[in-house]
Amino acid sequence: MISSAKLEVQLLVDGCKKVGVTHVVISPGSRNAPLSIAFDEDPHFQVFVVPDERVAAFYAHGMARN
Repeated sequence: MISSAKLEVQLLVDGCKKVGVTHVVISPGSRNAPLSIAFDEDPHFQVFVVPDERVAAFYAHGMARN
């Protein structure tokens, strides 16, 4: 299922699937809306939304350490 017309977004989402990424932390905003939508609409990924970018980074780092 293709959820974005942007080739770069499609390639990134497909690449993440191929290397085994299953969890995605998103800090939504207008500049990354295509990425947020693409990851959220793909059932392969479990998406965590954290509004503050700095907190999202720490949250993702903590998830990666486990």
